[in-house]
Order: sequence, then C-alpha cells, then structure tokens
Amino acid sequence: MDNEQPDSPHLNFTARSDIPAALDRLMGMAQRTLRVFDYDLADGGYERPVRIERLRQFLRGSRHRRLLIVVHDTRYLTTRSPRLFDLWRQFPEAIEIRCTLPEAKSASDAFVLADDRAYWHRHHRDHPAADLATDDSATLRGLLLRFDQLWEASEPSVGPTLLGL
Repeated sequence: MDNEQPDSPHLNFTARSDIPAALDRLMGMAQRTLRVFDYDLADGGYERPVRIERLRQFLRGSRHRRLLIVVHDTRYLTTRSPRLFDLWRQFPEAIEIRCTLPEAKSASDAFVLADDRAYWHRHHRDHPAADLATDDSATLRGLLLRFDQLWEASEPSVGPTLLGL
C-alpha cells in the first residue's frame, strides 16, 4: 500500500498482495449491496476462508443485502471456488453471479462497489495498481453506471447447485 493512513479517504495500492486487504476493508463498509466486476475472481482471494466469512457476515446482517458479481470467465468459479458456491447455496436469494456477453468482454479493469459509499478499482487486470476511495463521488457514480451496463450485458451462466463441486 502506498498510502498507509488507516482513515484516509483515498488509498493507492501497487502490489497484487495488497488486493485482499483492500477488498476486506471495502467489504467492511458495505451495508446493503456489494457489486463486483472482475475477470474471473482469481486474484481477489474470494475463495479464502477469511473472505468467505466476511461475505457471510455481510449477508447475515440483513435479508435485504445483496452480493452481485459479474465476471468475464466462470472457469475459476466452477473449478476452484467450492467455498463461494457453498456460500451461494446458503444465500441463494442474496447472491447473483453473471457472465458477460461477447459485447462486454473488452472491459479490462476490475472493481468492487460498497453501496454508493466506496469503491476499489483496479485499472487493468494485468497490472496491480488500484485505488480504494470513500471521497470520490464522481468516480463512484461512473463505476455504478458501468456496473449497471455490465450487468445488462451479462447473463446468468452458473448456479449455486452446480454439479461437480
């Protein structure tokens, strides 16, 4: 992490090893909806027990909470993510995972949005540089709009009862 001030409204990250801590911090801010866009979720530590527990705590907080995920590629999910699928089976009404259609496959960044309060944004999937911000409403609005566009340009492609996991 370049900026180590714990209460800073804007933090910059430069290493892949920073991704899980940044996402944990962001997920702790969410009260209603976590929106995730990623190539395949492999770099974010979504299969780690601590991340699954954090997501479980978030979803247990209210029956109105939602975890919405859009990925380009579901292979990591279907072959390497049994904990995430277990969580999905536990909260099928709260989690939705979609895969982008061909027209949206050109998006090369990744981001997570905590309600309309904060975001983590990795600028390109091949580079670890990312920002975590709570004070940037203009960027957050743009990312919320992009997520909505990606959501519309995606479709459900896997389900919580996928056989083989």
